[in-house]
Amino acid sequence: MKREKILVVGGGAGGLSSALSLQSKGFQVEILEQNETIGGKLNCDLMDGYTFDTGPSILTLPGVLEELFRRSGADLQDYLELKNLDPQWRCFFHDGFHFDFRNGEEQMIEEVSRIAPEDVDGFVKLMKASKRHYQISQDNFFFRDYGDVFDVIKSGNAKSLEAMKLVVDIDPLKFYSELVEKHIRNPHLKQALEHLPQYIGSSPFLSPAILSCLIYIQFNRGCWYPMGGMNQISKALAKRFEELGGIIHLGQKVSRVQTDTTSVRGFETEDRKLWTADEYVVNMDANCFNGLVGLPVQADEKLACSGVTVFLGLKKRVKDLAHHNFFFSRSHRDEFRDIYDRKLPHQDPTVYVCVPSLSDPSVAPKDRENVFLLIHSPIDTGSTDWDSYLPHYVDLVKKKLAGMGFDATAHDIEVEFSRSPRDIGKKWSTYKGNIYGQASHGRLAGAFKQKNQSHHFRNLQFAGGTVNPGAGVPMSIMSGMIAGANLTKKREEYQGVIL
Repeated sequence: MKREKILVVGGGAGGLSSALSLQSKGFQVEILEQNETIGGKLNCDLMDGYTFDTGPSILTLPGVLEELFRRSGADLQDYLELKNLDPQWRCFFHDGFHFDFRNGEEQMIEEVSRIAPEDVDGFVKLMKASKRHYQISQDNFFFRDYGDVFDVIKSGNAKSLEAMKLVVDIDPLKFYSELVEKHIRNPHLKQALEHLPQYIGSSPFLSPAILSCLIYIQFNRGCWYPMGGMNQISKALAKRFEELGGIIHLGQKVSRVQTDTTSVRGFETEDRKLWTADEYVVNMDANCFNGLVGLPVQADEKLACSGVTVFLGLKKRVKDLAHHNFFFSRSHRDEFRDIYDRKLPHQDPTVYVCVPSLSDPSVAPKDRENVFLLIHSPIDTGSTDWDSYLPHYVDLVKKKLAGMGFDATAHDIEVEFSRSPRDIGKKWSTYKGNIYGQASHGRLAGAFKQKNQSHHFRNLQFAGGTVNPGAGVPMSIMSGMIAGANLTKKREEYQGVIL
């Protein structure tokens, strides 16, 4: 009568994390992955000697990965070599101003004193507020299956009065941008700090103040890179999972879900095979799953953004760039308004430029440079014909970068390809091409996502960036660990019943 067989649908970071968590607890777990390589968006394209990461390119909170491997009986260092980057980012502006995000709070204070001495005291106060929000998140939200504030109150982790105090402590009446603007006056430093919620595809002007924990995470927990590329995280998770006896099935795209009123009965793949188990973990985009089973999907205004990605192989090495670089827009208020309200690609976008070959020569041929561009864009609502507009938009981005000091064409481009929001949606089956699931918008509600335990089906858990606790590599991995903990607890409760 034990519920021992688990089927994980989707082999992204959340699916791999849940699978490893469950396999290490004695369940027999199988993963269905629609693509021919494991990892979901945390993957790579190989072309002419270049290894291009196709999704996330910044790793924070590596302790989440370390804990997952520890619980599986392994040491992360035996599977991944992580490099702590300093500088973390290099920030460029249209007026020629530039500065670095430094690794460590003291080093960053030194940088602030150099570029904006009037903001040193304010930055120190902002760091204190950020640390408080991080501690609240770590103590009350991380690794817990909360869907709203009422789950916090009902959880038993805090009494009602303590829970209400918690609600006050997270500054529910402030947006993220309001907290930054309270302490920082320098417009360049302010814009760079206000960009951090884009880690999870959200506007600083609409996100809750508790997301200031990202500032503490950035400067006190480090910005990391796994040698060989971010795709190595997926490979490490898959390797450990298979070492423990887990099974991965590639090239298995789900076309139909069989359900009854309370349970999932199985997942049917395009070859008409029905895959069944005692319990299921879905690492699909939650909206795509809802569409398959006839449940409502989220309105466009609740979704986070998508992006345009550009991959460049350069014959000439770059100068004056760091591993991570941001070339900022003239007005990020206008930029976020276009992305989230008007659903239009901004004509002066912030461009993220990643050059991993500066830290890791293995991802490019000798004396070549590997460059990845990400330009956050609206989801694919159909208002932009991306099939025809993508080349024009990529050209606009290149011209912007050239005007700000990085002319990719002058470095002899030998490899180039790009993806639009529509391409991203098709390749990874994300709803309307979104990258980050639900936007973290709302002073209080923005702190919460869809629960991991399904509201509709008793034997279904969700994992991944579109559900609790949200987007980003550490959060997606944490999501899988929460799903695994839910099922482990369910098994323990079931075995404790005396019949």
